[in-house]
Amino acid sequence: MSGTFLYGKIRLTEFFMVKKLFLVLFGAMICKPVSAQIPISVPNFNTYQFSEGSKLGIRNREGVLLKAEYDQVWEQGKDRYSLTISGKTNVFYLDKVILPTAVDEVNFISDDTFVSVDKGEKSIYVLDTDNQYKLALKTKNNLVVNNGFTLVLSDSSGKKTFYFKNGASLTDKYSYPNIYNNVIMASIDRKWGLIKDGREITPFMYDSIDTIGRFYKQRSGQGYLLRYKTAKYFIVGLNQKFGIINVEGKTVLPIQYDEIVLDEETNIYTLRLNNREETFDGNK
Repeated sequence: MSGTFLYGKIRLTEFFMVKKLFLVLFGAMICKPVSAQIPISVPNFNTYQFSEGSKLGIRNREGVLLKAEYDQVWEQGKDRYSLTISGKTNVFYLDKVILPTAVDEVNFISDDTFVSVDKGEKSIYVLDTDNQYKLALKTKNNLVVNNGFTLVLSDSSGKKTFYFKNGASLTDKYSYPNIYNNVIMASIDRKWGLIKDGREITPFMYDSIDTIGRFYKQRSGQGYLLRYKTAKYFIVGLNQKFGIINVEGKTVLPIQYDEIVLDEETNIYTLRLNNREETFDGNK
């Protein structure tokens, strides 16, 4: 169904898998060699967990980054960890503890976003352009959809608030929000449109909007999630005809085609009209 995919509400950390790596052979380090393709100026932290007795810490190939004093270490992605000590949780990223005040719970929604929960209040942290997690906002509402600095929250009554990177916000007007490449696809009274930076960039007139086409067959487990960050074009439908608009809401191909389907592997759109086919290159 077009435009109805939602991230789940914030869940408990039992869905995250603990990955414990231990030192062996007289304390020798377990690490991958630095790739020759990575410029020498780019740090390669390559962090991993280690243990001393029953406690856990973090280290890299240079040495210990965080001494072994934690009860549990949860790997949340490359060089990202949540750390539990005495029932409280911190967050470690790259080479330091970035959430020094321990909280009741931490949920990584994605590599870009995590939520700390303490005494019922949620603090949402997002990764900024300097590759540092920054506090975006505090709330008691549920995070419904996120993409970096664009956040959608819902209160207990279902009322939604949209927060944008430029500081704009919108409240309780739109339904079924999805975020692609910092553009929100949402509906008003079952008609679809796009929102960017707190303003509508298309009329809410379409019967459907998506990035892939109705008969799309997913080719990889990560493809659909990657499209949330990289989508450049949207397939729009009106009166059983289809066209293409871009992330600025501008018409690229008119709404005249019987069907438009994206091939994820090549990023080429197949357009069908009156039993004839043509293509549109989604890479440009």
